[in-house]
Amino acid sequence: MPVPDQATSSWTAATPGSAAGQPAFSYIPREFSDRHARLFQAALGWLIHDHVRDATCQSALRNGLIVLERFAEGQANAHELACFRSPLEPLAQAPGLAGSIYALACQLLAGSTHRADLIRAIDRVQQTLADLQRDSPPAPRGIPAAEAIAADLWPGHRQAATIAKEWLTLEVRMLCRVIVSQRQYHLLPILGDALLEAGCTDPLVLEHCYDTARHFRGCWLLDAILAAIRTNQLSENFATIPRF
Repeated sequence: MPVPDQATSSWTAATPGSAAGQPAFSYIPREFSDRHARLFQAALGWLIHDHVRDATCQSALRNGLIVLERFAEGQANAHELACFRSPLEPLAQAPGLAGSIYALACQLLAGSTHRADLIRAIDRVQQTLADLQRDSPPAPRGIPAAEAIAADLWPGHRQAATIAKEWLTLEVRMLCRVIVSQRQYHLLPILGDALLEAGCTDPLVLEHCYDTARHFRGCWLLDAILAAIRTNQLSENFATIPRF
């Protein structure tokens, strides 16, 4: 489903701990779409999800994050998002780590696109991760994990790669759809192999495929390939979606 036009917000507003008009985190672009802001928060939530041991907490967080991703893509509405957030709000008052996790989930599921709220979400994720991993030293403010998420959603200050039509072989298109629809982001290296076989030599594209860092919904390369598929009016519908 094509992503609807999203409003663009500025990253230059003053936030806690930063001078007016100065960006707090250099790895975040000065402008970003509402879609990317929400997908960024969903990715932060997945970092917490991976460390939650309580099955009820983990299930509630997972379901909410999936709806947040769908909301970011224009595939769910604000009411649906609120329906997942509302049952968590009383649980956020619980003492201890479980309450903190539910409170964080409520914050992320608010789907805010304000810069100050995103910075607070990063700080809260940092603290929650530290609580979940008490034997590990706390990460510094502006956690590297958040920087890695930003690098996956945006190609940094470099110009995004152009996806050549010749690279969009049936295998590349099928792999891209499997990765996105089935959340199989660990298959990016296999996508890299398929792009190589199709004649891709762009270092930006191939480096991202073979990067060992984690990938998320909104990965700039997957978005670029899907956009190129639509632009070239190539089929994304297959009789059988293979399991890789």
